[in-house]
Amino acid sequence: MMQRCTLKNGMNVLIEKRPTASVALEVQIKVGSINENPQQAGMTHLIEHLLFEGTTTRTAHDISNAIESVGGEFNAATTHERTFYYIHIPKQYFARAVEIMADVIKNPLFDEKVIKKEKNVVLNEIKVVDDDPKSYQWVLFLKTLFQHNKAGNPVYGNPEVIKQMTRESILSYYHKHYIPQQMTISLVGNVNNPLPLLKKQFAALSPQSKPHDDLGKEPLLTQPRVRTETRDVEHVYNVIGYPGAPKGHKDSYVLDVIRSILGRGQSSRLFDEIRTKRGIAYIVGSLYESSLSFGAFASYVSTTPENHAEARKVLLEAFALKNLTQQEVNDAKSYIAGNFLIRNEDNKEHADANAEWSLLKKRPEGYIRNIKKVTMNDVRRVASTYFHKNYTEVLIQK
Repeated sequence: MMQRCTLKNGMNVLIEKRPTASVALEVQIKVGSINENPQQAGMTHLIEHLLFEGTTTRTAHDISNAIESVGGEFNAATTHERTFYYIHIPKQYFARAVEIMADVIKNPLFDEKVIKKEKNVVLNEIKVVDDDPKSYQWVLFLKTLFQHNKAGNPVYGNPEVIKQMTRESILSYYHKHYIPQQMTISLVGNVNNPLPLLKKQFAALSPQSKPHDDLGKEPLLTQPRVRTETRDVEHVYNVIGYPGAPKGHKDSYVLDVIRSILGRGQSSRLFDEIRTKRGIAYIVGSLYESSLSFGAFASYVSTTPENHAEARKVLLEAFALKNLTQQEVNDAKSYIAGNFLIRNEDNKEHADANAEWSLLKKRPEGYIRNIKKVTMNDVRRVASTYFHKNYTEVLIQK
């Protein structure tokens, strides 16, 4: 049973009690790369880094050691639409986790020397992503798929813009977006009466005017959009896909089922056709990213230049879902339900799922109910609606 409430400052609180030895505490902020203008590209990600680098009362080492010295984990992530910080810790240290989390969120230092250092860390992180074609192909795909919608903004930002960011501009962005009405506390674990402590630590945050950002609208493609980048690589990295339904849309559940049919693992259609039957690639699959305001569906393969044409043909033909069987649909739905159950046994994963779905005023359990409702006719309808001749394709090759 989940307890929900809203603090007087507008901060949402989700508490789910579970009989576990650990507790997961997450603070989610509804801000991501889609909230940035061109002069801010990468600021959300940089701030995520900076919040670990010291507060007005604690050093970076104090923060990490307070959690790690008792076996806990403190980490964060930035996405297109949200940033979240989590602590996963033995339940007897819950009060410590709340105190540390509140201090990090409320009192970041943003020291000039630390900003300079973390800019270099972020720039190196960008290079790591860009150097790996398996990672970079997704940055390139979204940038190609969305040229008007800010969903095309890379989450990691623009290196040249990051270099020019000032402490003043960082503080301004932080104060604009890190406001209680944009925050959700999500707690999962075996803690008795945690609300008073959460109120004590977070109620001091003052409500501010909510920001409004124009995300941009993506026009429909009237012909295929293909983008190629040349690199010193032995394989061809190929992604083909389309815009999809956003999270919570009725078609999003169907697209998840299709993703499972095409690319869930060794039993999927693409793996079976490209790897098991033909042996022409090692890496193959499908991905569906459903975010609050956009969706993206793609299939991908990495193979040798001589096998690329054949593998690409299989990718394109697979979108038609020819000869679909009821058993395939049933298996896809069972896979999703089972995978959901396994993932959400982890308190950290469950706390994050609760937080993300709360932005749509929904519960994670409703997701599985909607997956179970998907029919073969739904799969055929959605495939014919979203997958057409005007695809977006990216290639990384020599």
